[in-house]
Amino acid sequence: VHLWNSGIHDARILALMIADTTAATAKQIDLWAKDATYHVLADALAGFVARTARAQDRSEKWQSSKDEMLCSAGWAILTHLAGREDSLPDDYFSMKLEEIERTVHGSKNRVRYQMIGALISIGVRNPRLTELALGAARRIGPVEVDHGDTTCKTPDAAEYIRKTLAHRNEKQKRPVF
Repeated sequence: VHLWNSGIHDARILALMIADTTAATAKQIDLWAKDATYHVLADALAGFVARTARAQDRSEKWQSSKDEMLCSAGWAILTHLAGREDSLPDDYFSMKLEEIERTVHGSKNRVRYQMIGALISIGVRNPRLTELALGAARRIGPVEVDHGDTTCKTPDAAEYIRKTLAHRNEKQKRPVF
């Protein structure tokens, strides 16, 4: 808590890296969320929250926020959940794919970026969701995200899903020494 309260960016990132996820309260998470006013800190907060028992709740709550950073953090948490939360059913993620498809083009800049990340993560979860995600990506088409004065690019979701799955398949074929 002291690291976070310092207000120093690097200290806050460190706080999120070392904080006890099992002790995180909804109040603490919400207080930290108020300070996550730029994408680097919002993304780091999402990574922390994704490892807590409040991940799904905060993801859903924040996805409906009008605040761009908080909303994007909600979608970033969903990306983590798709990658590692086995208890959530496919139907949960298929509903999220439908929401992404319906709203991505009208969403705020950073939210669009995180929605594409969630679409990709859902798309590599299992074969059924791969098919649904590829269909959604095709219907969505290209998504424009302003990355500022950087060389960053928004990934083509369908291409990235295929690449990730091909990499996983190739990795499984390699002998283990």
